[in-house]
Amino acid sequence: MKKFAVALTGLILITILSACSDSISPPKLSGPWLPGATSFELHKGDKWMQIRAWYPSKEESENKLLSSDEHTISAFSELIGLPEFLMGSEDVSRSNLEVETADGKFPVLIFNHGLMSYARQNMSQFEQLASNGYVVLSLANPGDSMVVVRGNGEVVIPGEDSVAYQALEKQKEDSEELAPQLQHDIAKIKTSKDFAEFSENMKVLAENPVFAPMSSIFNSVLENNLLLIDSLDAIQEGKIKTALAGHLDLNNIGAYGHSFGAIMSGLLGMGNPQVKAIVGMDAPQLNLGNINYKPLSIPACYVYADELNYADEIIKFNKINQPLLKQPGSCEALFKESAHYNFTDLNLVPPLRYSPMLGDVDNALMASNLETLLLSFFDTHLKQKNNMQRLSLQEVELTIY
Repeated sequence: MKKFAVALTGLILITILSACSDSISPPKLSGPWLPGATSFELHKGDKWMQIRAWYPSKEESENKLLSSDEHTISAFSELIGLPEFLMGSEDVSRSNLEVETADGKFPVLIFNHGLMSYARQNMSQFEQLASNGYVVLSLANPGDSMVVVRGNGEVVIPGEDSVAYQALEKQKEDSEELAPQLQHDIAKIKTSKDFAEFSENMKVLAENPVFAPMSSIFNSVLENNLLLIDSLDAIQEGKIKTALAGHLDLNNIGAYGHSFGAIMSGLLGMGNPQVKAIVGMDAPQLNLGNINYKPLSIPACYVYADELNYADEIIKFNKINQPLLKQPGSCEALFKESAHYNFTDLNLVPPLRYSPMLGDVDNALMASNLETLLLSFFDTHLKQKNNMQRLSLQEVELTIY
């Protein structure tokens, strides 16, 4: 939920700034491995989805995955209403395509992107995680993802009549009307006296017109996530042909996501015993009525922006999910001066700092802090390294439970 248009003077300023601004380099890879990358599809009847995977490798390849592609850049530009040159680039990434996986088994992280976003949304984080010994599986959902480019070259883009497109358009067009009720519902959640009241208030928020149009999308994407989890044994055994066969540590599976995807990660944490830890980035954990809504029985960390601008109102989700965090090692973090899209790779595009999409946070510091938090949290709970207690992040209010 963002204010999607900028004034003409703002666009002129952005244009001038972008002419002399280069993209910020992502944080240096800190692990012993190189990030490998591949993609494959999963099918169930007529239903299909694409999985983009990042994994540890010892191989360097001249064949690299691009940071983005022309279809994604064009679609994002049209959706957000900003020029294409501000929406990222097709620069060569650090992801080595179709290289062999390093020896050993590695914890698995399932990533879900935001509504009408794309599977490479947080690729710099995926590369960092892969270099430190994780397999990251990022879902691309036809009909929800902004663009899915299949292996045969087919480009799948949701039409303007799709549920996802209409849900996002409603948030944009009705923002001034919707913002006061959204503020009211969020404030009420934060005053909940007990978990029963919290749960009921989260159900009310799920029915708020900002979120209600997404209900069918949540169910569809949740089905895709469950299909992926059900397919992990086949991937591990090589029945589904990928570079990952024999390299998945299926006793240590985590999930994380941004916005819509953060809510999805929480649903996986509540409803699937194979998931052992989750991170949700900048979203309330809605009570959608499709699972047993309860405090999480696994460690979870919710991280928040403090400059989420919606119809000129600052929406603050910080601490909204606190009643769910009952397991030791859970955490919450408020990234000072950050906005909603600072949690994605758009944080690395400096001119966007002058749009409502990014906050005033130092972009390089934001990227470094977020990658450090993700690694520390998942290392602690999926690799038993106990790094969280030693964690210190500049310009971040961090609470560890």
